[in-house]
Amino acid sequence: MRKKLIICVVTILAITSVIYPSFAYRVGLHLPGRTTYVYTAHSSLNSSMITAVRAAATTWNSTNDGLYLNYGFGSTGTISWTDSRNDIFSANFQQIGLPSSAIGATIFLQGDFETFDLGINSVHSYGTGSGESYFDLQGLFTHELGHVWGLLDLFLSSPEVLGKTRNNVPTMYGMNSFDGTNNIYYYLRTLESDDIAGKAYIASLIN
Repeated sequence: MRKKLIICVVTILAITSVIYPSFAYRVGLHLPGRTTYVYTAHSSLNSSMITAVRAAATTWNSTNDGLYLNYGFGSTGTISWTDSRNDIFSANFQQIGLPSSAIGATIFLQGDFETFDLGINSVHSYGTGSGESYFDLQGLFTHELGHVWGLLDLFLSSPEVLGKTRNNVPTMYGMNSFDGTNNIYYYLRTLESDDIAGKAYIASLIN
């Protein structure tokens, strides 16, 4: 089956978005297929990555709008786009058919938003914190998990980003550099008002 790819951070999305004037947030063309996703940590993730994923999920769960990401169990074996698991994994994107320039990707089966897979590209360096020699894991996973709920990337020209600094740019900002840092992910750990409003709007449509 063909996959619908939501590729983040480096590759600009070729997906039409709708701007909802109530909070000027970019919501994608899909609604999540569930109000609660149970995700699995693939064996390709190390302990630091699993800790970062769980912290990122907790951040989105804290909005208390009826949409939740719950940790289920670990998984092993080959990553499959067509199984029933919501796998979170690390892999060399070029080797598995994803764009080699991307840092992260959230993947749904075409027309089926009941399950997802979410990966980070193992060719890059990752860490914890605001250092410039790596990408912050928790912020990157927080950004990627926003795509699970149907939120699209924001860019420099997006009204939600204009006038912002690294300290208050929305989590759904979709490039790795901003306001003098090449590791903007550290600053994407905390949801801003537009992130929260976008998810709440989606929750209102499916709850």
